[in-house]
Amino acid sequence: MVKAVHDKSKKGSRRKKNARQSKWRERAKSLGRNLLFAVTCAAVYLSADALMGRTILRGVNGDILNFVMILVMVLPILMLPVRSWIMGVRDRSSLLLNAFIGWIAGVGLFYLSITVWLGANYLIPRSEPYERKAVVYGMKAEQRYRQAAHNYVNLRFTDNGEWYRYDADYDEYKSLQPGDTCIVTLRDGIWGCPAIRHLQPPEKKTSMVF
Repeated sequence: MVKAVHDKSKKGSRRKKNARQSKWRERAKSLGRNLLFAVTCAAVYLSADALMGRTILRGVNGDILNFVMILVMVLPILMLPVRSWIMGVRDRSSLLLNAFIGWIAGVGLFYLSITVWLGANYLIPRSEPYERKAVVYGMKAEQRYRQAAHNYVNLRFTDNGEWYRYDADYDEYKSLQPGDTCIVTLRDGIWGCPAIRHLQPPEKKTSMVF
């Protein structure tokens, strides 16, 4: 009799131990998924941010970008509450929550589409590298945190007066001063958008390596 009680107690403690282990495994899996999602979102955002700071969008390309931005950010905001309404959810708080989730999803889709579209434009060339002269009309460094630091250089191209705010590398930024006339190396991508590959003052010009 004593042995039977002892066996039951042992089995009960084993079940509790297994339950605790299972609970911690589920928590670890959930944490891993959340971390992976956060890292993926950060990678997409930083890539899109860098590409937008190095690609000159003009004319029809700029209009396409605006259309894509409106489409991917507005549709989820509208469709998720509509879907909830069709499925029988009528309370206002749930509809507003789904609209907020739709906004988050739209922002994510926008940055993902930018990363794919401008990434292909940056990596797949449509022309040989070429150079244009530009005057530096302003500079601003934003060191919010290391991974998302920005070194903005306001450029005015001397051939047509076009303005562009370039997100420069640290070395490029340090080599320039307002009023400098610099050489901008560009290459047209697959979608026809000029992508800035390098920027430096004329006196520091070296042979291009691609």
